[in-house]
Amino acid sequence: MMHKELNPELFGERGLKSRVVEEPPINQMVVLEKKVADNRQQMHQLAESMNRIVQQVNEFMKSTNHKFEKIYQALQRLESNDQALNLDSAQKISQIHNRLGERRTLEIKVQELVDRHNNVLKSYEVRMNQMQKLIAEREAQLISSQALLNETKMEIARLKRV
Repeated sequence: MMHKELNPELFGERGLKSRVVEEPPINQMVVLEKKVADNRQQMHQLAESMNRIVQQVNEFMKSTNHKFEKIYQALQRLESNDQALNLDSAQKISQIHNRLGERRTLEIKVQELVDRHNNVLKSYEVRMNQMQKLIAEREAQLISSQALLNETKMEIARLKRV
């Protein structure tokens, strides 16, 4: 049969004895100091590496910001040029539209002049035909009058001989 014993550490009697810290041997101290020195060196290298990375990131950000600024300025110039071209195109289209309107007005005026000219020509032709008829009638009257005059002269000449 087994006896039951209380844990002596419960009441603090033996706990004090077991808690006494044993000093590590000198070899372990040297190794530990070496590890601490190595860790410090690694931390120093890591800090330097981080500083270089931060510096590179800052330089990259500066160059990127500079490039973005250049791109932004180029974009603004392009937008400005585009607006100027749009304005110029709108003005030219307006001028062409105005010229077309003026041309249509001039074409209408020219057509009216041509129509008036044609009307004048037609009335001239009508008058010319009337004049030709009148001249033909007068010529016929003249010929008839001359024939009558000639007959009268011949009659007078015959009467004088008789």
